[in-house]
Amino acid sequence: MKLGEIGALGAVVEAALISFFVGNVDFSEDGTEWLSEHDPQDIEYYPINLERWLKGESISNVDYSPPAESGLTVDKALVQGSVIAPMLSGGNIGSHDISVTVTTDTGRQRNRKIKLRVKDL
Repeated sequence: MKLGEIGALGAVVEAALISFFVGNVDFSEDGTEWLSEHDPQDIEYYPINLERWLKGESISNVDYSPPAESGLTVDKALVQGSVIAPMLSGGNIGSHDISVTVTTDTGRQRNRKIKLRVKDL
């Protein structure tokens, strides 16, 4: 899901202040994972903090790509300052790497895989 497409879906609340249930991960670090486990029945935002990586730049594009075999769906996405958050639902039991690619207004781009554990809770 690309940031530009999100608005067309009516799925982004760009300026809203949302308190997240799930703790955020730091995009500037490699090998990150959300500490909360995801139940296939959950529909939840999974926040990613870009503040250290952005260094004052703005987000121009975000792409979330869960692997097909994960069974995860990106229902919506949120941009809240330097925090981005895909809303994920579904999922097959196991550990899955969600590919996240962020592009800044200056053209810098970074791709990281963030691990999400899916389990019947």
